[in-house]
Amino acid sequence: MEALVDAVLTAGENALYTALYIFMPLMVVLMVILRFFEGWGVLAWLERVLARPMRAFGLGGLGALAILQAQFVSAVAPVPVLAMMQARGHSDRRLAATYAACMATAPANAVFPLVRLGLDIGPTIAISLIGALGGAASVHWLFGRGLDDARGPDTYGGEDEKVDRSVIGTINRGGSEALRIIAGMTPMLIVTLFAVEVLVMVGGVHLLEMLLAPPMELLGIDRGLILPFITKMIAGNTAVVGLLMAPESALAIPAEELNAASSFLFQSLDVAGLAIFLAALPFLARVWKQAVLGAAAGIALRAVLTAVFV
Repeated sequence: MEALVDAVLTAGENALYTALYIFMPLMVVLMVILRFFEGWGVLAWLERVLARPMRAFGLGGLGALAILQAQFVSAVAPVPVLAMMQARGHSDRRLAATYAACMATAPANAVFPLVRLGLDIGPTIAISLIGALGGAASVHWLFGRGLDDARGPDTYGGEDEKVDRSVIGTINRGGSEALRIIAGMTPMLIVTLFAVEVLVMVGGVHLLEMLLAPPMELLGIDRGLILPFITKMIAGNTAVVGLLMAPESALAIPAEELNAASSFLFQSLDVAGLAIFLAALPFLARVWKQAVLGAAAGIALRAVLTAVFV
């Protein structure tokens, strides 16, 4: 019983730290910036410019913005954009394609810190963006063909003239929307981290290591990557970066192995990522299956490109 209580408290502390000190500042600033860009017409311009070239991949201008935010800000940065897309009436098919692309992307909070360990940032970013577009296209043309695709024009429109566009009004509106998103994701984050604590406590992680070791060795993958991969799939990108970069970490992964495994290690198709997005954006529950299949296709494309060019 004491161990379970300790697991609950540890999960709660970690979840609140992550929500309050990592996600909340990021989300507040991003949502406020998005609201200013919306008021200034920047988002409308961006969507007009990118709408036509992105249409072949099942994306719009905001979809492209969501991918760039995941790539250059963090894995959770696209949450405000997806929320805005849903509010603007984008179709389920486009939401699924955008969500798949975001999951297939190598997020900035994973790849940029690991440059210190020898990760080659240029090829990683280029292959990541190609994989994201491939994942979105697979949803649009294959996995999401049965989803609703009724939508209006790709550009903005229908601005609410009654909305307070002053500096203080924009900050308050964007900040309050970000806080609602954080409040929605926190319970799921606590439960997910508690599950990880329990899995470690009962020896589940050790069992997974034993099961995965033979096939990974058969594929020529460094045995030292097993624990980071398990940690990533359960607890997400931030957890695996912490594991690899902790000062007391006993893991010493060669740079070439880290680059070769980057497609599988650095993406957002994991338990923690799904939990956060589905908790913060409940409407994604309608399309998560199609998005997961598309993300898997995008990650597979990244793996092939990595094997050929890296």
